[in-house]
Amino acid sequence: MRRRAQQAPKRTTENRVIVGTEDMVLLPKSNDASITENLKLRLVSSEIYTNIGHVLVAANPYKWLEIYDAEHVKKYVHQQRVDVAPHIFATAEAAYRNMVTEDD
Repeated sequence: MRRRAQQAPKRTTENRVIVGTEDMVLLPKSNDASITENLKLRLVSSEIYTNIGHVLVAANPYKWLEIYDAEHVKKYVHQQRVDVAPHIFATAEAAYRNMVTEDD
């Protein structure tokens, strides 16, 4: 079986390194193999959160990651989900913004 060449990490304007594809809707091929490969690539780099559109996928790294402190929360406050790395805080911020702006 031929393995796909690993994707080189990219940098954003905030100098954030992007490993793999953060939103798997953008994968060139949408099949089990490419989704699994992307999740593995991100997990090895301790990127445990990945989006599939508005759905957040979380992988258990079986180790403690320092990604739930107040400093991380600040990165997601008043940010659009597509402008920041996938994280439960981004999902929470989007849900809160939708709740506040809902016209009922």
